[in-house]
Amino acid sequence: MKKYTVTATISTKGRYFTTLSHTIGAIAQQTILPDQLVLFDDNDDAVRKDLRTVSPYNYLFQVLDSKGIKWRVVFGQKIGQLANHQMALDCAETDLIWRLDD
Repeated sequence: MKKYTVTATISTKGRYFTTLSHTIGAIAQQTILPDQLVLFDDNDDAVRKDLRTVSPYNYLFQVLDSKGIKWRVVFGQKIGQLANHQMALDCAETDLIWRLDD
């Protein structure tokens, strides 16, 4: 049986301190882990943060690293989920895309 590679994607706006961290944590707890996570950040420039320096994200990214899940944050065009889904299709390096909502 072929093992498919998977990219998990999250398109987020306005959820840094509500449900986004829970979604990333849930990805890290799956029985079968994705190969990578791409987080599309659609927040306005004035709101955007470098999540690598913000708790609990600094910890969550370390957990992803320890489990071998590559991750990256892509700043979206701020025109909605559909544009981010298209960017995921264009940039995915895996067989499958797992779209998640935070």
